Amino acid sequence: MLPFEGPYFRLTMVRTFFVALVLLLAAERVNAQRVNLSDSLYQVLQGSTTFVLKLDTRNSFVTGRSAQIWGVKTGVSFQKRLNLGVYFSWLRSRIEVPRTNDSEAPLDRLKFFSFGVFAEYSFYRKGPWEATIPVQLGLGKTYLSDPARNRYMEGSVMVYEPAMIVEYKILKLIAVGGGIGYRLMLIENNELGKRFTSPFYMVRLRLLPEEWVRLGKKWRDDPED
Repeated sequence: MLPFEGPYFRLTMVRTFFVALVLLLAAERVNAQRVNLSDSLYQVLQGSTTFVLKLDTRNSFVTGRSAQIWGVKTGVSFQKRLNLGVYFSWLRSRIEVPRTNDSEAPLDRLKFFSFGVFAEYSFYRKGPWEATIPVQLGLGKTYLSDPARNRYMEGSVMVYEPAMIVEYKILKLIAVGGGIGYRLMLIENNELGKRFTSPFYMVRLRLLPEEWVRLGKKWRDDPED
């Protein structure tokens, strides 16, 4: 068994995630920052909305190997504080495994995809810093695919992925940051027997289009400013 497999490691990762969350919230309270009632969930849902479409890349481990999970998200953003929508993700990395114990048997490619709902809530904002909790819950499939694209050992899975992302805005034009999370397979494909439950990490570089538009308008109106 690999060091990041097993119930003890999974429990440790979940505990670490929630301890980090509690510490961040405690730090905010120590700073004696007053709670803004307008930022309550109800008030956020009553505010203006915008359309959201984004690509998502997560670096994790599958069967003990480094792997990338790519995804597409679309939905609605409420006051740029709460995002709700649907997603589709898939295993992008090429991972080949033997179907049997025969060393001369051809290797099959491991496949995984899931689709479901997601929520992202920005719970901490102070100066250039912002902390967000994204959560995904979905259904999917895992299976082996041979060179002729025939499927073997196919089974359904249920995926739950909580995470935390911290970003720093540079001149209000670019946001850089990263995050950690954990992929829990609430329902696994027992026939395949491959472990997708794993920690993952994300590295972000995000442009802030509304600020670029504002800056462009300022330069147009006051070119000498």
